[in-house]
Amino acid sequence: MIVVALFIGVPNLVDAASIMNNDSEVYQIKGRKAGEDWVYVDINPMGTKYFNCRHGCELELVETGSSVVLDTDGDVVINHGVLTVK
Repeated sequence: MIVVALFIGVPNLVDAASIMNNDSEVYQIKGRKAGEDWVYVDINPMGTKYFNCRHGCELELVETGSSVVLDTDGDVVINHGVLTVK
């Protein structure tokens, strides 16, 4: 049963945008796919979160207003309160 759950979860991580926090503070990120509601998550210092952007999405740091738009999954980094596509 656990093995099945692992194999189902792995493709979701492979097809996800990674958001890496290189700063020393916790940030709240909001993300959404076109036409959908915002999803809010906290990201710890030096932590990583994943968001499904396979068909495009918008990501924004709530505290600073910095945002990026992705056409597909990719890598995003937070440095000094600014989101940057890697």
